[in-house]
Amino acid sequence: MAQFFKPQHKASSKAKRQLPVVTLEISGFTLNGQGICKSHSPVVIVSGALPGETVIVQITAQKKQVWLGSVISVITSHAQRIAAPCPFAVGAQRDNKVLPTQLAMPTCGGCQLSFVEPSALLALKQTALDEYVHQHIGAIELPWRAPVLSAPQYRRKARLAIDARDKQAIKVGFRQTSAKTVMSIPQCEVLEGALQPVLNAIHTSSAQWHWLIHVGHITLLESRDQIVVAFNTQQPLSKQALAALQAFSQAHEVLIAVTVKGVPKGVPSLPHNDDAKWLTLHWADDNDAMNVSLAQPDLWLTSIDECQYPVGLDDFIQVNASLNQAMIYTSIDLLALAPDDRVVDLFCGSGNFSVPIAKQTEYVLGIEGVEAMVQQANQGAVASGVDNVTFLHADLTTSEAMHAIKAAKCNKLLLDPSREGAKAILAQVDLQQFERIVYVSCNPQSWVHDIQLLLDAGFACQHTQFFDMFAGTTHTELVSVFTR
Repeated sequence: MAQFFKPQHKASSKAKRQLPVVTLEISGFTLNGQGICKSHSPVVIVSGALPGETVIVQITAQKKQVWLGSVISVITSHAQRIAAPCPFAVGAQRDNKVLPTQLAMPTCGGCQLSFVEPSALLALKQTALDEYVHQHIGAIELPWRAPVLSAPQYRRKARLAIDARDKQAIKVGFRQTSAKTVMSIPQCEVLEGALQPVLNAIHTSSAQWHWLIHVGHITLLESRDQIVVAFNTQQPLSKQALAALQAFSQAHEVLIAVTVKGVPKGVPSLPHNDDAKWLTLHWADDNDAMNVSLAQPDLWLTSIDECQYPVGLDDFIQVNASLNQAMIYTSIDLLALAPDDRVVDLFCGSGNFSVPIAKQTEYVLGIEGVEAMVQQANQGAVASGVDNVTFLHADLTTSEAMHAIKAAKCNKLLLDPSREGAKAILAQVDLQQFERIVYVSCNPQSWVHDIQLLLDAGFACQHTQFFDMFAGTTHTELVSVFTR
């Protein structure tokens, strides 16, 4: 007689191990804006902690060489710890109590370090970079200049996340710290003043915009002469959606854009590039919501000295317009430009530095790996009245780029690489042809490893300066100059 046995159900999994809560004295600050406790073994990297503080920490990960954790509460605080000005930020003041971390209450993931006084935060970042330089290069002293601080409201572009799974409680805002959850946020303290009321109006209107379930995200952009609200639509919009967008456009004097996927059937479209992703909506004056036409966005940003360049809604831009201009002025000053100078601008993007530099020199060669940006740079040069600049689309690590740099016979170099840095390019280019090099970095860590090549080639660092491009965050822009 056969016997059948039901298999025993194994425990679904081992119960998730409860990670410890520890009290730590924070001794340092990392390049990523975290506190570090070196007296603990292994060392502990702590989000939300500052040097000199005694904090209670929830450990979130345990690795062999390092533990990770987040502050639960602060026992002894840093002298420059403040209540974050935004009610949704880490370290915000709520109910007369400062909540230092995301563990106390859900917080927006945008301004991770706004609970530190801005100039004090830059001083902490400067110390952290000095220590990193000494660790990886040696006992050299960086020639620091006073940092350039940002205005509180600085961001001219923002992407709003959407959670429309519950049509009765649609959320529009930003993602929560260390999570994918969308926080419904009616205001953002770092947006440019003109964008603030637009965000608030979107937050108010979203309760009636049930069609947002078909929108991936919303982009806000303050361009040269208009504000754009762009909906990343996933399917054609309804008549109801078009009427809502028309009313919003008229009430708030904004330009509405949608992705090609959101174009309703029967809407006439003006000639546009077949590869275009975004189209702008234009309504007739008769208030007929379906009497709408489409056009490809024609958006521009301004720089210094009446320079300008076109921009796409998905493009990377320097979101802090005033600090971007300050950084261009500083870079031009550090290059010590003369009328007969010939300058190569590597990672030139849309000509942010190239075109203003060309106005003061004999010739500029800009090289960029993204073809669309090269096209925008050429358009910007024409619009800015500049004809002594050449933009080349090329992989900067190839022989084509190296040959172009050598053939241009440039005597000065400007670098503005992505976060990965420029080590692969600096290892190939003949640095001896340059008498002066300005390096604009968005990642001090990769900058340190790159400048080793410059120092080995006989250059000396003459100027190092932080630009608080993204105030209250872990990111910082760094401008430096090297001479032989």
